[in-house]
Amino acid sequence: MIEEMTDDKEKTGILARVRQHLPGRLGNGHKNGTVMDDVIEAPEDAADVKGWPGKEELGNLPTLRAFMGYSHIADGERIVRNDGRRIAVFQVKGKEVEEKVIRSFAGALNSLINGVQFLIRQHPPRLNDYRIRMRSRRSAKIDDRLNDVAESVDVLLGDMERREGLMDRRFYIVCDEEHIEEILVALERVQLKIGMLSGRALEIFMLSCLFGQAPADIPTQDILRFRNDSTALSSDNGNFRRTFWVSRYPRILDVNFLQSILTIGIAMDVAFHISPIESGQITSKLQRQITAKKATAQSQFDKKGQVDSAERFALEDLETLRDKVMRGEQRVFMSNWTVTVHADSERKLRENVQTLRSMFGSVLATTDMLPNVQRRAIHTTMPLANNAIRRWLRTDTNTLALLFPFTPADLDTRTGPLVGIDPVARSLVTLDIFDSPGSQNMNVTIAATSGAGKSFSAKLFVERYVTRGVIAYLIDPEGEYLGLAEAAGGRIITPGVPGQGLNPFRITEKGAELTERVKHLVKLLQVMINERLDAEMVGRLDDALMSYYEEASTKGEDTHWEGVYNYIKERNERLGIMLSPFYTGTSKYLLADDGRDMLEEEAPITVFNLKNVDDEKKPAAQMVCSEAVWNRAERVPADRMVLVDEAWMTLKNPDGAEFMMNTAKRARKHRMSLFCITQDLHDLLTENTTEGIKGNSGRAVIQNASNKLLLRQDAAAIETVMKTFNLNMETASELPGLPTGRGLLLTPLGQYFVDLEPSPEEVELFKWEAGQGGVEAEAQVTG
Repeated sequence: MIEEMTDDKEKTGILARVRQHLPGRLGNGHKNGTVMDDVIEAPEDAADVKGWPGKEELGNLPTLRAFMGYSHIADGERIVRNDGRRIAVFQVKGKEVEEKVIRSFAGALNSLINGVQFLIRQHPPRLNDYRIRMRSRRSAKIDDRLNDVAESVDVLLGDMERREGLMDRRFYIVCDEEHIEEILVALERVQLKIGMLSGRALEIFMLSCLFGQAPADIPTQDILRFRNDSTALSSDNGNFRRTFWVSRYPRILDVNFLQSILTIGIAMDVAFHISPIESGQITSKLQRQITAKKATAQSQFDKKGQVDSAERFALEDLETLRDKVMRGEQRVFMSNWTVTVHADSERKLRENVQTLRSMFGSVLATTDMLPNVQRRAIHTTMPLANNAIRRWLRTDTNTLALLFPFTPADLDTRTGPLVGIDPVARSLVTLDIFDSPGSQNMNVTIAATSGAGKSFSAKLFVERYVTRGVIAYLIDPEGEYLGLAEAAGGRIITPGVPGQGLNPFRITEKGAELTERVKHLVKLLQVMINERLDAEMVGRLDDALMSYYEEASTKGEDTHWEGVYNYIKERNERLGIMLSPFYTGTSKYLLADDGRDMLEEEAPITVFNLKNVDDEKKPAAQMVCSEAVWNRAERVPADRMVLVDEAWMTLKNPDGAEFMMNTAKRARKHRMSLFCITQDLHDLLTENTTEGIKGNSGRAVIQNASNKLLLRQDAAAIETVMKTFNLNMETASELPGLPTGRGLLLTPLGQYFVDLEPSPEEVELFKWEAGQGGVEAEAQVTG
């Protein structure tokens, strides 16, 4: 290893040979004929370089690997250090800090037998590969306007790479190969999502560590996948770094102290090396220290008649720790906390180092700048499970547990469209609702008070998914999405206008699937009737529908509203009278009066404009639209999203709520995402234990969405919201004060605050003024 060499000329020669093979330079100069130890500069002229060393080139760079402190990567899975030790690297998904997590982590630490390195790397994001991936998924069916908007998001991502303070943060566990099973078993109790780095991913990871860059690509948490090229690793600027060691810190730190360090927005690598001390050995050492402290205390008392507070507190701490170790409640570790700070200039580096040292000083921690051993210090923060500076502190379990190294959690999976920025973690928020780990369905609920940005956030989701090929249907009670459809070259259908009725009664299923569909139609017809039917009438309606579809299937006839209505009327005249407004009365144009299908020709965006439908009929109209889309989804599989705005209109109706709940449950079978947008959360979430979902409660519908976006909430509903969405009091109390455009995103992976991040072109696309659109616009875009 270079730091073990003593010949300055030999060191200079090695670095010179390394420079010949690298895109850029290592080291900025010499001082008295020797390589400067305190600053290592990575390439700043990478703009002229086509790419970093490829797989074959790496085999010809033994000096580069020697500088990093390792010999090679064995079998594509293990880093082999220069001393022959084989090292494994795991990437860990971040986790939000809370009391039970700290307790679980403390238990994991207590079960360790051997040493381990926890590594945090955070750097400005490298988004080129993500942009390429999103561009490759862009739909060829969208018109020029939507394509231009999609390009604007691409430009936005490019701007984010240069945004001050935005970080790409990743967490790693590094250990000796023989200790892998022990580490995994110990950390299993913390329920961390862990994946091993291997192959090209491991090579790129090691290069990014050397040059102080974010990884060129981000693997998913379940299956780690990396691209086979490393062009995205090129650097636009130099990289200067400085490493310091936290030589002393209080035994009790605030649980969020490390998070406050990370989220300040400075590029850094933070390494924790820990090695457990055998309990019998540490007990003896503690007893000797206690004896020495008691002697000092007695001497002070004899001379001054009192014992200094510092000595008294130190003795109490030692005795408490000894007792807990003897009872098996705590363990003691040798620990090392080292931080390497990165910047693109020496001036910025000095500022960043000073900022961090001030933060440590504010909690009475001491930092050592390690002026003469910078090369070894940098190696300490490399993923080699090697405390190269050989400096340790003795730390108990409770203190280490408070420094939980896998926080803050973020939602930067890079597998789906951009949502926005996490203001807490200062990282990207990306979400793929159609392929999200841990999701039971693809459904989304957006809830907020009036004016908090519900419609805007919904439009943002719709546009970003449509541009990647998802077909969107928007059920629009107030005409808020007409402008979006017009500008995007979409389609507007106005149920209730002659010639634009829908046919949700076209069913081709048989057996159990037919039975399930008939149940949905029974709920739909009950909402259309707009009064609670007794058990006898519900039974007659169910029997009539089942008989109609069975007969139609036997005869090979198409099914439609006219056939359904006439069959019901023949079987039960009273039911026929109740449904007559939808056949011959004022609502007759809501449903198609023949077998045609308005959705046969699908557009990227279709808006069902219900603005002119009577308020009492809007729940039925919403259900008719969603059932019509469901019919289409069953016949032609594709990724679709159905957005129901002002869903509270349907959810407050008992049968409508049950209909929507069942729709939400079955949507995933046909790759359909149900978006429910509502503002009346207080009434919808009110408990009614006597009737459950039929008690005017949409709780089950909302809870059945794997992804939820809570924007600003009414303060009066916070207790109910907290209970329904399993929020702690601190998080829930922030919801009433959220600014417009900021929300709390709840996913199977965790809870994340997010600032929605639109491009200027998207803002222009989403503009809508009251009265815009209307009949003239409908005539232009309705096909």
